[in-house]
Amino acid sequence: MLEGLVGAAVTPALLGQLAERTEGDPVLRGRVMSMFEAGTALGLTFGSVSGSLLWDVLGRPGFFVIAALYLVSLALFWRTDDRRWATDDDRPPTAANSPSSVVGRPSSLITSLQTVVGYRSLLGFMPAWLAVNAVVGLWLTHAIFQMSAGREMAGQYLVGAFPGRTIAAILSGYAITFGIGLAGWGYAFRWLGEVTMMRIALVGMLGAAASILAMNHSGGPGPLLWAAVGCFGVSVLVESGFAPGAVSYLARVSSEMRQDRGLVMGLYSVVLGLGQLLGGWIGGPFADRWGMDGVLGPTFGLGLLALWLTLRLKRES
Repeated sequence: MLEGLVGAAVTPALLGQLAERTEGDPVLRGRVMSMFEAGTALGLTFGSVSGSLLWDVLGRPGFFVIAALYLVSLALFWRTDDRRWATDDDRPPTAANSPSSVVGRPSSLITSLQTVVGYRSLLGFMPAWLAVNAVVGLWLTHAIFQMSAGREMAGQYLVGAFPGRTIAAILSGYAITFGIGLAGWGYAFRWLGEVTMMRIALVGMLGAAASILAMNHSGGPGPLLWAAVGCFGVSVLVESGFAPGAVSYLARVSSEMRQDRGLVMGLYSVVLGLGQLLGGWIGGPFADRWGMDGVLGPTFGLGLLALWLTLRLKRES
C-alpha cells in the first residue's frame, strides 16, 4: 500500500514539474521526456535483474538494500528546492498560461474529473496508451516465463530455451538498446511531432514482434535466427520512440488544462498500471495454450489497435 501511494504521489508531481519547466519549448520537452523514459525503462529492467540477483545472494536482507536506494532517491529530491523556480504569478502571460487557454476553471475534484474525461484529445489518446502498456504487461508477465528453462513446445525454439542468468543478460541488452533509442528520439523532436513519433514507433513495435516470431520458428542458431536478432535490435530502437512521444503529448495537453495538470499527468501512471494488469490477464490463456506464439498473437492485435487509434489522432500544428 505504501509503495502504491508513493508511486501515485511522486510520478504525477514529477511529470507535472517537467512539463512546467519545458513549457513553450517542444524540442527541450522531447529531450527531457526521453530522459525520463530512459530512466524509467532502465530502472525497471535493471531492477528486475538486480532484484533476482540480490535475492540469490542475500535473501531477505536484500530488502534493506532496496530501502537504502529509496533513501538515496529521497536525498536527491531533498536537494531540489521548489523556491528556486518561478511561480505562475511571476511569469509574463503567454499563450500557454493565459486565462483564455485554460479549459474551464475547475473548483472541485468532481469538476476536474469531468473536465479531464471530457477532453477530446485525451479520449482519443488514452486507449492507444492503454493498448501499448497492455503489450508491456503481456511481455513482462508471460514472455519471460515462456523463455525460462523448464517447458518445451515442439516447433518453438524460444520456449524454455534459456536459463535465468541468460534471460537476465537478454533483458539487460534490451534495456541498453531501448535506452540508446530513447536518447536518439530525444533529438527527433526537432523534426517530428509527438503523434508522428508514436505512429512510427508502433510500426517498430510490430516489426519487433515479427522478428521474435521469426526467431521462435528459426529452429535454433543459424542465419535466420541471427538475421531476426538484427531486425529485432533495429525495431527496438524504433519502438522506443512511443514512450517519450506519449509523455510529451500528455504534457502538451496538460498545458491547455493548467488547473488540472497534475491530474492529467497522473493519468500516465493510472493507464500504465491498468494496461499492464490487462495485458497480463489477457495473455494468460493464450500463452498457456500456444507458448510464445500465444504471446505474439495478442501483441500483434494490441499493436495494430494502438496504431489505428494513433492514426485517428490529429497531428500537431
